[in-house]
Amino acid sequence: MVWLFILSFSLAAARAQDAATQQQMDQINGRLQDILDAQAAQGKRIDALEKEISELRDKPGGSGASQDELKNLADQVQEIDKKRQADRELILKEIEKLGKAGSSPTVRRSTPPVTTNPPRAVQAPVARKTATNTPSSATTRFPSSPRRIGTRASR
Repeated sequence: MVWLFILSFSLAAARAQDAATQQQMDQINGRLQDILDAQAAQGKRIDALEKEISELRDKPGGSGASQDELKNLADQVQEIDKKRQADRELILKEIEKLGKAGSSPTVRRSTPPVTTNPPRAVQAPVARKTATNTPSSATTRFPSSPRRIGTRASR
């Protein structure tokens, strides 16, 4: 009987260990599945990056411009250069016309125009002398630079 008791107790303990072992196995399987999913996502991302790098290598100069775009740009530059040359020729012709027109005799007035009132800036100030025979403040000249101020003060 004691043997029977020991046998039933060991069977119960084995079942408890089986349940704990099963729980640990389920956790390990879940973690393993997460790792496999992450690895698959990384593989897809690596494939997409490799494809993008390959496409960038195929483009000339790495500037992102295709051959057709570069050809169109070259055509546009040539068209602009043709227009520039045409403008240059037109400008030279106009300058030549102006030169010919400038070399022809021009009509000049024999007398300069007469003005009735000269501007105030042209009129000279009138010097007045006072009773002490010194110039007034209207004719006193002030030095225009600091260097001249020092030389005037020393006189």
